[in-house]
Amino acid sequence: MPAAVLQILTEQALARGASAAAVIAADDIVVDDELARRCGEPRCPHYGLSASCPPHVGGPPVFRSLQKRCAHALVVRIDLPTGVLLSEQMHEVSRFLYELVASLEREALAAGCAEAAGFAGGSCKQAFCSQYPSCRKTSLEGICRHPDSARGSMSGYGINVGALMKSCGWQHRITAGDQRAEREATSWLAGLVMIGGSDCANR
Repeated sequence: MPAAVLQILTEQALARGASAAAVIAADDIVVDDELARRCGEPRCPHYGLSASCPPHVGGPPVFRSLQKRCAHALVVRIDLPTGVLLSEQMHEVSRFLYELVASLEREALAAGCAEAAGFAGGSCKQAFCSQYPSCRKTSLEGICRHPDSARGSMSGYGINVGALMKSCGWQHRITAGDQRAEREATSWLAGLVMIGGSDCANR
């Protein structure tokens, strides 16, 4: 893919609210089967609650297959106060991340990248459907309520997010760096869009 298109996608990510965005080689993404297994044991509170989380996704084998068909990945990061992670605001921030990733995936597809696929940290159930008792798809009650925004969970596919941050040249842990760090500590959420496809490569 021409560097100009990757630059445009990066600029769009930042313009739409990402705290940081970086393009890396798809091969630089570390995929760990053990990380995906940890979704089930010890059990993640979101395990099995949505169609984008284990055991309803193909996990590391599916992602590795996608890696082989993609040349690049656009990684986005959303910085936020650590306290937000444990507050009701988490739903809003998580929703924003999913919508951002989905919008960038659509941009990549429009640019001819037929293999473009978005993934985000966390659970789409938490982001969009926490008020409902069940996911329509997993409960076989109908189609997804948010098909344009819900995307696969990075941890469910074994994506090592710490290694991903390092590949982008970002700090894995962000803090205030002084005596105020405890109350002003900053954390982040991340997502990515795999970018590939023969038409994409020829543009």
